[in-house]
Amino acid sequence: MKYISVCIFLALAAITSCVNNESNTATVDANEAYYQSIKHLTGLEHQPRMQKADSAEVIFYDNPDGDPKRYTRFYKSISSNSNSLIKALKNSVNKHFVRIEYIRKCRSEGKFYLFAEGNPMQTVYFSNRGDSCSHLYFIADGWFFYMDMDPGTLQVLDSLKTMAKKPEGSVM
Repeated sequence: MKYISVCIFLALAAITSCVNNESNTATVDANEAYYQSIKHLTGLEHQPRMQKADSAEVIFYDNPDGDPKRYTRFYKSISSNSNSLIKALKNSVNKHFVRIEYIRKCRSEGKFYLFAEGNPMQTVYFSNRGDSCSHLYFIADGWFFYMDMDPGTLQVLDSLKTMAKKPEGSVM
């Protein structure tokens, strides 16, 4: 009789152990866990190589509302190592970001190629099309990281846009 009681006890313990193991195995969303670990950062902290930026090439698309497949082909650009541009840009990305999986519906009006000592560091896209579309964003880890654009960055962009030139040899 003792033997049967021990066998029943062991069988119940094994069944209970299996049930407990099944209930403790929760699925972990790696993307969400990663986001939770970085959401307290600013864009500048998340992409620290931008802190080294000392110059930029700024691209202004000629027709951001044009053909969706070709609107980035025609542009004006200007290279700058202006401290006011670099400082304004760093201030704009030194904010908490919103990370989303897909690009927002409003189109980019242009982009910054950031450089440090002539080496490419980061591409930052911009749009200023009103309240819901006044932002900067960069792409990292397959996600889009959006930050609101500062008025200082808008002022610098407006002044640079008037000085931007078409690339040599461009048709349009």
